[in-house]
Amino acid sequence: RTCQFMLTEEAHHMYVGETGVARVIQRACDIMREHKTDDVRKFGGIDLPTIQKYVNFHFSVSEDLFGAEQSTNAANYFTQGLKGRYMESHIKDDHQLKDDPYTVTECVDGAIRETEVAALTAINERLRDDYITDCQRGVDRWNRVIREAGIDFVWRDGHAIGTDELAFFHHCYSLTYALRRSTPYLSRAFFAALVREQPTAVRLLTAYRAGAPVACAWLIADDTALYGRYWGAVEEVSCLHFEACYYQAIDYAIGHRLARFEGGAQGEHKLSRGLRSTPTCSAHWIRDVRFRDAIDDYLARERQGVSLYLDELNERAPFRAAP
Repeated sequence: RTCQFMLTEEAHHMYVGETGVARVIQRACDIMREHKTDDVRKFGGIDLPTIQKYVNFHFSVSEDLFGAEQSTNAANYFTQGLKGRYMESHIKDDHQLKDDPYTVTECVDGAIRETEVAALTAINERLRDDYITDCQRGVDRWNRVIREAGIDFVWRDGHAIGTDELAFFHHCYSLTYALRRSTPYLSRAFFAALVREQPTAVRLLTAYRAGAPVACAWLIADDTALYGRYWGAVEEVSCLHFEACYYQAIDYAIGHRLARFEGGAQGEHKLSRGLRSTPTCSAHWIRDVRFRDAIDDYLARERQGVSLYLDELNERAPFRAAP
C-alpha cells in the first residue's frame, strides 16, 4: 500500500510538471504572436530555445540512469522480484522471461541496427525504451501547443514533390539570397533534376499557416544520415527557421532510425540545438597559381586556429564525452 501511495503521488508530480511546462510554452507562443517577436523575455516569458535546451539536457542525462543495455545484475534482480518492468502487471507474458527475446538498437559501422537479445538481460533497456516512449508523449503534447499556435509541417520525398511544391520551394530559396543581397547559385532546373533522378534521396519539409505554405527546407537522406539544408520563407515567423531546419529534421532522423543529422556548415547557435562541431571541407580550383600559393599559406595557419576553436566549442557540446 505504501508503494502504491508513493507512485500515485509521484504521478501527480509528473502531471503538474508536464502541464506546467505546457503553460510556459503556451505563454511563450501567445507573446510571440501578440508582439510578433521571439524575444519573449522582455515581456515576462521564457523563450522556446531555452526550453528546448533544458529538455535536451535533462532527457540526455536521464537516459544514463537506467544502466547498461544488457545486464546480468538486472536479470538477477528481476528473477528475485526486486526489479520490475514499467506497468509489469499490464504486460501479457509469464513474467519470467526465460526464453523471451527483446530487440535492442545498436550503432554498427555508423548505422543504427536492431538486434535480438535475451529479454531477461535487457530489463534496463526495456525500462529505458518505456521511458523514451513516455517522454515522447509529453513532448508531443507540448508540440501540439506550438502547432495550435498556427504552424503545421508536412514532409515529402521526391515522389510526392509536384510542380507547385517545387516552384514554392525555389521561390523561398531565392528569397533567402535576396534578403542578403545575393544571387542563388542553384537553379530551379537543378532541383527538378534532383527530384527526377534521385527521388528517394530528396526530402522537402513545408511549413503551413492556416493551410497556406509559408516556408520550406530542402534536405537529402541516405540509409544512415539526413543532410541539411536549403531554406527559405515568404514571411517572418518567430523561431520557424530553427524549428524547420533543426528540430523537425532531428525528429525525422530519430523517427526513421538514422544514425545522425548533418545540420550544415557554420553557426555556433547549433550547439544549443543538440548539434556537435565537426571539421568539414570544400573543394575549389584556383586558376591563378600565385593566388593559390597565397591561399595555401593562409590555410596552413587557419587549420591550426580552426582546430583550437573546435576544441573550445566541443567543451560546450550538448553531449557527454565517450568513456
